[in-house]
Amino acid sequence: MRHATIADLSDIMKIFQKYRRIFPHIRSDAVKREIETGQVIFEDGVVITYGIYKRRQALGTCVAWRGDGHLGQIVNGEEGNGRAKAVLKKFFDFIRDRTNTVWLTVRRDNLRARDFYVRNGMTEVGEITWSGGTIEGCVYNIHLKG
Repeated sequence: MRHATIADLSDIMKIFQKYRRIFPHIRSDAVKREIETGQVIFEDGVVITYGIYKRRQALGTCVAWRGDGHLGQIVNGEEGNGRAKAVLKKFFDFIRDRTNTVWLTVRRDNLRARDFYVRNGMTEVGEITWSGGTIEGCVYNIHLKG
């Protein structure tokens, strides 16, 4: 896995800006901090932000535990080229040594992403809302061991 460096920040932000409708909340200062703490993968034009929960975390109707992984975003600079699938598989192999379970949340209306997660071994396990309940989402996870 290739972790992003500060030199990659501009290219990463161009990818997020390309999909502004899906990622309106992504700010360059936050991505910079994530890069500095080693929480951004940038490989083959695919960006993954991730982390490990430091304490119990409510995710809508679900609960992630301390030590569980969190996939923040995954975005492919060129939709449909198959690279996101390959990089996600490598990410799961990479993070398997650090955690048993990886969680993510996604907007309910993002059907393309939801289908992608299921095709790549994740299971829809709950519901979540944002913005005072006005935006509905789904919670997914994958168990990497056993």
